[in-house]
Amino acid sequence: MSDPKSEPKDDEQAAADAGSQAASDASESTDAEQADPAAQLAAAQAQSQENWDKYLRANAELENVRRRAERDISNGLRYAVEKLAGDLLPVLDSLELGLKSAPTEAGEATAVVEGLQLTHKQLLQALDKHGVKPLDPQGKAFNPEQHEAVTMVPSDQVAPNHVLEVLQKGYVLNERLLRPAMVVVAQAAAKNAENLKQEQAPPDSPQADG
Repeated sequence: MSDPKSEPKDDEQAAADAGSQAASDASESTDAEQADPAAQLAAAQAQSQENWDKYLRANAELENVRRRAERDISNGLRYAVEKLAGDLLPVLDSLELGLKSAPTEAGEATAVVEGLQLTHKQLLQALDKHGVKPLDPQGKAFNPEQHEAVTMVPSDQVAPNHVLEVLQKGYVLNERLLRPAMVVVAQAAAKNAENLKQEQAPPDSPQADG
């Protein structure tokens, strides 16, 4: 019959033996690694490559963030006046309509007209200073990206599919369309269309002698 008091001592001895064995195994593994310079070099190179890849990824991400920030700031500065310019365009339209309907004869209204002309000029200069430029495509080819066709009218004054009349000027802000120009587009006049049709028709076939 075993002595109960000796059982804890046996357990402690077993634990001590296990710990000693683990320490011995770790020591042998460390000694083996230290004894193999090639393995150490390979591990160091692998760690170095991993760190280098992490650095490249972090640097690329940082560069992308910097470029996005620069682009956002640049666009913010270039188009900061977009809303204000859009609100000023109806005022400019009204001013131009007033100038068109103003009397041209010399008289008391001359000073008022000259004042309106000066105001109009200053307003255009202020808008131009901030990148707002008018689109006046009179006589030019119709461009659906910048022009809005209100109607098409037969005409021989300009070539077909060209702007016959500008009803409302358009505007761009630093090459971004702020408002399309509202235009009347010319189409071939009836006479020209008939001539063109006749030119494109095949010649009459000769009749056989009877």
